[in-house]
Amino acid sequence: VDTGSVTLTIHKWTTNEMTWMQNSSGKQVNELVYTINLLSPNTSYTILVNGKAISDMKSSAEGTLGFNHKPQKDANTLIIVKSKN
Repeated sequence: VDTGSVTLTIHKWTTNEMTWMQNSSGKQVNELVYTINLLSPNTSYTILVNGKAISDMKSSAEGTLGFNHKPQKDANTLIIVKSKN
């Protein structure tokens, strides 16, 4: 069974914004689980996919943020940006 594959290309990775392009191929790509570490602790972040906000989340006391995303066919741009307080 072809479960598909995913390629990530990092475009920007700073303390305030992480941006990457995600390309999927194959017949089926399952939901992906992301865990981002070394973020500012207890800080609000917005997650965007292809320019559309999908979630507002707060990092843990350890500076970790986790979320799930089922890739669409072809390319997706994912952005995690620190919310302005």
